[in-house]
Amino acid sequence: MSYVIGNKCEGLHDGRWFICTILSSEDEGYKVSFDGWSRRFDAVLTADCIRPRSTIDCHSRKRYRPSVNFHKLLPDDEVCIDVEGIRKTAVVRVVDPILELLTVECGNKEVTVAFHDILPPEEPTPTPVKKRKPAASPQVTPLPAGTAPLPEPISAPSTVAPQFASIVRLDGTEISCGDLVNLSSNSPDLMFVVLELYKEGTGDDILLKAQKCDLSEGVAVDVSTNFSLTCPVSAVHKLLGAKLSSSMKKALLDIRHKIHCAGFPVLAATPRRYQLASKLRCEIQKAISSKAARSVTIKLGPADLHHDFELLGLSIGNSFRVGKSKDHLADLDPLLGEKWDVKLKQDDRFFYVTFTEFAMEVSSRSLLARIKFAESTCAFRQDSYRNDTAADCC
Repeated sequence: MSYVIGNKCEGLHDGRWFICTILSSEDEGYKVSFDGWSRRFDAVLTADCIRPRSTIDCHSRKRYRPSVNFHKLLPDDEVCIDVEGIRKTAVVRVVDPILELLTVECGNKEVTVAFHDILPPEEPTPTPVKKRKPAASPQVTPLPAGTAPLPEPISAPSTVAPQFASIVRLDGTEISCGDLVNLSSNSPDLMFVVLELYKEGTGDDILLKAQKCDLSEGVAVDVSTNFSLTCPVSAVHKLLGAKLSSSMKKALLDIRHKIHCAGFPVLAATPRRYQLASKLRCEIQKAISSKAARSVTIKLGPADLHHDFELLGLSIGNSFRVGKSKDHLADLDPLLGEKWDVKLKQDDRFFYVTFTEFAMEVSSRSLLARIKFAESTCAFRQDSYRNDTAADCC
């Protein structure tokens, strides 16, 4: 069987079939490129070690997740797969976003590895054939001699920014269209109602468009039309328990009803980021509370190494300070700038945590992170937080 250069297929490597791309035809077979896990490499395979890429349709069974994509699938999710033309229900066990594979359990014993094809194929909708009248050809009036031709109008491409009904920030706060927010929790007199939530351009920032509310003795009575603002979602504070008039309540209900009818999706924070943060908090808390231990191995997975490595922002030999004060939760600060809070005891002790080794457990597809920690001998100072290194005090 011959394969076209540039097409995707499956190649046999170390006893397993992986997705690869045909690069060229060689005398002893085909030169292919494997792209998976955390490394890419080329190899020359014989014809019997290459087979066409098999596909299994797989889509979400839950109706309230119509826009689910592959990266939002989690273990123990129920999916529907098509095996040899028979539709079966299966439970997701392992999600591999790099190789685009799902390991699902169907029945008691059957375990199927399925390529991701989340959304089912759309069925064509029959439309009645209508006879269209031929468009009348426009009459062209010749220009006078010596007149330069008019330039053709340039139409700018119309781009529509994706909108959302509500979003869930990384701190767990949900902000929806029709909610009341302000820019500072200390100034409840400035009250705004969220009208739109959208993403502009290729950035990750979610913007909101809000309209100012008219207040009367601390009660919101109407939506003002003379003042509006646009700002990132992270810059606002959600107001709870605000006093509203009956007309204001009706206006907010109309806004929510309009957004609901438009069918805008809900944008949630990355579930994977929450899982990793929770795992780090739990493991480091147990390790520090144990006086005998001075190092521990954290197991994160099943996952792919490259994705989690960049998500955590970790690298070998980097030290991160973990502390606890009266007004500040302990944080584990990776290179990406995200904060991973770690609950410690109710005292002023703090520790230095150093990630010293990373490894991969092939059997469970997990990331193993070896960390060591030591209690600092100097007092905790809030002004020097995140500025010191482990060698200064330990």
